[in-house]
Amino acid sequence: MQEPTPHRDESFFNVNWDAEFAEEVSEREHKKLEIVAKEVVERRMTAPALMLLESVKPVSFVLSQLFLFFEPFVAFIFSYQDVLDLRRALGKRKGPELLMTMIEDYDREYKEAHRIKKRQSIWRRLKKIIKKK
Repeated sequence: MQEPTPHRDESFFNVNWDAEFAEEVSEREHKKLEIVAKEVVERRMTAPALMLLESVKPVSFVLSQLFLFFEPFVAFIFSYQDVLDLRRALGKRKGPELLMTMIEDYDREYKEAHRIKKRQSIWRRLKKIIKKK
């Protein structure tokens, strides 16, 4: 992943065209996708998110352009650079697929971590029951 040339003061009216039309997902965009994937898994929305991403994968570029339309409004809630990086990442061919892979990986890790905690809590309960007798 090669980072496009940095643009000094990128804003809504001052666009870095190298980053806009880059084929690969940049490191910064990759980090934003990781954040989204972790949030999806922590909120236990893995299945709906994967279904949505799988269904919109063929038109992801068109949806990223729709996201471009809503960018000024969404930028009031989130930082503009985060919105920009996320839109660019999802508009690339590999973006939705990369996000789905990240969600699946984090979901696997999340389930494994909670399975271990659940086992530990069951053993603690059994020890308490045995000690009472």
